[in-house]
Amino acid sequence: MSENTATPEQKSWYDTGYTGVRKEQDRVDASSGPNRIWIPAGGKKELVFVDDEPVCIHEHNPKLNGDWKNWLTCLKDVYDDVACCSILNINDYKPYYIGYYTVIDCTEWVDKKGNKYQYELKLFPAKLKTLKRLQMRRADPARGAFAGKLFSIMRVDEKSPNSGDEFEVIKDADMSKLFALANYKGKKLSELYAKGVDEENISRLKNTWKVEVVEGKVVNKIVPFNYFKILHPLTSKDVRSLLNGSVIEKREDGLGGGSGGGAPSTGGGGGADESVPF
Repeated sequence: MSENTATPEQKSWYDTGYTGVRKEQDRVDASSGPNRIWIPAGGKKELVFVDDEPVCIHEHNPKLNGDWKNWLTCLKDVYDDVACCSILNINDYKPYYIGYYTVIDCTEWVDKKGNKYQYELKLFPAKLKTLKRLQMRRADPARGAFAGKLFSIMRVDEKSPNSGDEFEVIKDADMSKLFALANYKGKKLSELYAKGVDEENISRLKNTWKVEVVEGKVVNKIVPFNYFKILHPLTSKDVRSLLNGSVIEKREDGLGGGSGGGAPSTGGGGGADESVPF
């Protein structure tokens, strides 16, 4: 075998030419995924739901190197080598069941650098108790669908789910007007979509959203995140590489992976804009 040739069982540690450029760009896009909704105890947010039905997975949320913002889609039912469970379960980071929706966070918040954010597209994480609550609301004919509705969501106390436990519909949102206000990590959605006029940029947009394309251009419409891209599980090899190269802090709150606790996402505080312009 040539010294530059990998066997079929091996993954080469290098690429030649430009063969890996697209793959690496996809990896970078996936690693810097959407912010997630987190509501402080006693706080509330105003959110517009973009979709009605969640995409549900089993997930781990370990504290690595002092940071909680590590979410790993569980590999059980994906690979025979369930590396995440074999490494994390002994540290009490067992997988939990969670569903994701796409929402627009209409509540203004300020980051540590003083930058203000509002109308940002985020993931809404709902663990099992919250999913059951939302399922009951969705099944009630008098309440109807979630998509396109502005909700006020409150988190009563520390024992409540991070994504809130009191849901109140405020009104129907004008999604066309909201498109002009919507942004993703500080960048206007309209500006991001405007780049979607060629195959490469359309592909990059599809890595994040379920965009619609008509006559070679991305349609100016708020759509859900592409869950199957942003939540796609790592390989067992990549999980082992990540976890073996990190300091895994053992849980001390006794919650395991199943409820409450876990990582706060960015964008916790702030008050809602009283004159919502949509």
